[in-house]
Amino acid sequence: MYFGHVGDSRAYRIRAGHIEQLTRDHSLQNEPFPNMTEAERQELPRNVITRALGMDGTVNVDLTAADMLIGDVFLLCSDGLSSMVTDEAILASSRPRPT
Repeated sequence: MYFGHVGDSRAYRIRAGHIEQLTRDHSLQNEPFPNMTEAERQELPRNVITRALGMDGTVNVDLTAADMLIGDVFLLCSDGLSSMVTDEAILASSRPRPT
């Protein structure tokens, strides 16, 4: 599977009871600032994105490849979900419920 990604909406793959974030948010916290410590990076605002559609005439799109197996679940979500719900809660809600 291939998908393009810009901004802070995320793609996840759930496989064999594990969740994996397949995209990297294009946010101020994730930009490479080589002289900044991890503690300083965590102080940066989380909601400031550095790439988005419409910010400029062109945008650099990340292209990601992900392998697929039978039983995999792929989740595409907005930042409204990923900023409010933990990966563990997303994983728990994806598990089949007894009938």
